[in-house]
Amino acid sequence: MTTTVPIVAPCRFKEAREAAGLEVEVLARDLEITPESVWDLEMCEGEWRTCLSPVQLLRFCRTTATPVIELFGAPEGGSPLTPVDLARSIQDYCGREGLSLGGFGERVGWEVDGLHDDPSGMLQKIPMDGLIAIADQVGVDWRRVLFGL
Repeated sequence: MTTTVPIVAPCRFKEAREAAGLEVEVLARDLEITPESVWDLEMCEGEWRTCLSPVQLLRFCRTTATPVIELFGAPEGGSPLTPVDLARSIQDYCGREGLSLGGFGERVGWEVDGLHDDPSGMLQKIPMDGLIAIADQVGVDWRRVLFGL
């Protein structure tokens, strides 16, 4: 299953920050990124995929009171997936394909070894691009993982 990644206009991030009455520096501190990264997020299409982890993206939504569904639409294919559910999906996939976690990581282009030991921690470290690639490989909508965090 390959899910369509919606194009989110950078202005949506700026509008959400401004509507929440937050200065760039305050949002940067809340998200644990630099002010320059906030400006990139607000000016460059697709920057959210490389600049924010899944946990940071949810923090952005909570901090600005922006529903995730408003930015990305509803997930397809079922209920929310927790990080443990995602780890289980990866293990099931590896079993079917005869892959180690390292082999899976090579296939998707993202290291996932830490996912087994600390699924939630892993989703704090990888950018959204990583989650999208991993979820697509195992056949789940990445938005289900966001809703499960």
